[in-house]
Amino acid sequence: MERLQADDLTAFETLYMKYRTPLYSYFLNHCGNTTVAEDWLQDCFAKLLEKRMSFRFESKFSTWLWMLARNQMIDHWRSGGHQLDQGKMTSLETDDVMESLESPLSGPEEHALAASDERALQACLEELPLPQKDAVLLRSHAELAYEDIAQQLSTTVSAVKSLLVRAKEKLLDCLKRGGHA
Repeated sequence: MERLQADDLTAFETLYMKYRTPLYSYFLNHCGNTTVAEDWLQDCFAKLLEKRMSFRFESKFSTWLWMLARNQMIDHWRSGGHQLDQGKMTSLETDDVMESLESPLSGPEEHALAASDERALQACLEELPLPQKDAVLLRSHAELAYEDIAQQLSTTVSAVKSLLVRAKEKLLDCLKRGGHA
């Protein structure tokens, strides 16, 4: 970030390459629309350039970036610029959550089972209340610490842990039902 603040645009490219996939996936999981997710991603990196001098190294860069991303998404919703089905998702290909469901086998049956598991997980994530879903996605996409998630959600660490425990219980219960309510 120091290099970017010194107007080294190769530093921007490095940050973009590192964070584009998890940010895009985070946006996509919230809006369910690839075009909107791409727009939000572009806007987020534009905001990063615009706000780069305000980063003060008092927190981790990733925490600051995820705060920009989350705030930008909230601003879009508040502005009414996008009427979205906030529970609808289209892909979780890059989710760390999905890795726990993937089979190490690679035959056609295993691929069909993995696709079925992905659909079930998507359906279960859609059932989560927004605060739980947000906590899960910040933990899985950004790999943020509990303290950082608490800062993002304007809550306490114990509340974040509670959100994640309840979300995990709901996801496991839903997955046992095959992804159905």
